[in-house]
Amino acid sequence: MVGLFEFLMVLESIIIGLGLAEILTGLGQLMRARRTARVYGVHAAVVGLILVSLLQHWWDAWGLREVDRWSFPGLLLFVLGPIILFLLAYLALPQTIGNTDLKDYYYEHKSIIWGLGAVYLLTTILFRPLAAGGQFLSTQNLVRGLGILLCIVLMSTRNRSVHVGGIATAGILIVVYVAFFSLWQTQ
Repeated sequence: MVGLFEFLMVLESIIIGLGLAEILTGLGQLMRARRTARVYGVHAAVVGLILVSLLQHWWDAWGLREVDRWSFPGLLLFVLGPIILFLLAYLALPQTIGNTDLKDYYYEHKSIIWGLGAVYLLTTILFRPLAAGGQFLSTQNLVRGLGILLCIVLMSTRNRSVHVGGIATAGILIVVYVAFFSLWQTQ
């Protein structure tokens, strides 16, 4: 018998799958255009962070299987995170890569990418307390809050050094989050 969680997880999995398809399609196009596209390391790292975030969000959702009561507002919050991640995946790479300079593309779209990143993290902070009976004040939310501050900084500047350091910091925050809160959550 399928429970409500499994029913809701199908929708979340579809949205995350669409985001993964966007990233993988874009990477495939980038490989085809490898002679003419100008790759930018900061942009490549952001694409990697989005890919890991999609996978981590899906993995982390398994921890919600014990939630016994769901509401429609809870469902909306549940799928809002994957929707934002899909939008990030969609924006991560241009629709046609060809002669694209990915450095220019990244800085042209950085405000919306990092703005969506901040909104995504805010939804993850609010979801468990509002929809799943979790605590608002938690170590996980502290890490997410630091991520929001980082997103705001990266939205606000074009300074390459700030972006390199900020993306390295974002990578560290994701590794810390996964290592401490998601890695061994398999039961």
